[in-house]
Amino acid sequence: MTAPNNAVLAILGPTASGKSAAAMALAARLGGEIIACDSMQVYRGMDIGTAKPSRAEQAAVRHHMLDVADPRETYSAARYACDALACVRSVQKRGKIPIVCGGTGFYWRSLYRGLSNAPPGDPRLRVLLEATDTASLYNKLAAVDLKTANRLAFNDRKRIIRALEVHEISGLPLSSFKAPGEPRFDAVVIGLRMVRESLYQRIDERVDKMVEGGLLNEIKALLGCGLAAGVTAMQAIGYKEFVGVLGGTQDLISAVELCKRNTRRYAKRQLTWLAKEENMIWVDADGSEIDTIAALYRKETACE
Repeated sequence: MTAPNNAVLAILGPTASGKSAAAMALAARLGGEIIACDSMQVYRGMDIGTAKPSRAEQAAVRHHMLDVADPRETYSAARYACDALACVRSVQKRGKIPIVCGGTGFYWRSLYRGLSNAPPGDPRLRVLLEATDTASLYNKLAAVDLKTANRLAFNDRKRIIRALEVHEISGLPLSSFKAPGEPRFDAVVIGLRMVRESLYQRIDERVDKMVEGGLLNEIKALLGCGLAAGVTAMQAIGYKEFVGVLGGTQDLISAVELCKRNTRRYAKRQLTWLAKEENMIWVDADGSEIDTIAALYRKETACE
């Protein structure tokens, strides 16, 4: 089925694959506004380490879902799904194309298909679960919800804890709750990809530029405002690796190498997640992707 001409355009892909630049160019060409799909760009004051679009870029093309949360709070996928959907409707109402851009696959899926009807989290219970080692958590999950345990990686600590949390609250396994439903809007979903070695080189160069661009000062300012090192926002890759440098327990060179390694591993996880997305159209980030994506969008949304 051909998508209607007001369909959402989604530009997804691993970190450093050129999503933001592609979205900017496509917004200018197609008449769109950008809706960020990044679990850390939602936080105010976290600019350099999240590769947030610059003020000049935000002035050139209207962006949404940036700086919508205080880093002291935990911003959820459920909240993103609600807030970002309102942005999609608002952009469409103004006759523009919503261009969702980012690499947080779970946020995209939550926006596109909604979330399950599992109960919301319990912060006090989560603290108790967080105090337990991952292997013990996984074994406990396997005992009460083998179906979910088999679906998750044994070291996927975040989702293991969530599944246990649901079971503790409801008495039911997570696998018994309704899965996300049908798409909430029509979309042309593009995945950007590139040769692994080239992607890793870009990641390494990006980390170096972040450090040169003042990342340590940004982290120092966040901590100076009373932000605890253990909050969700400060556990983001690009931040947690450098807290020790400021505290004198880690040298800068080691922190930079650790950040590069963690970012490369994160990019690999992003690709694994996005590979499971239905209706994904993969496009090579080879310099011609803007023309390719624009042509694909026009083809997919052409009136029959």
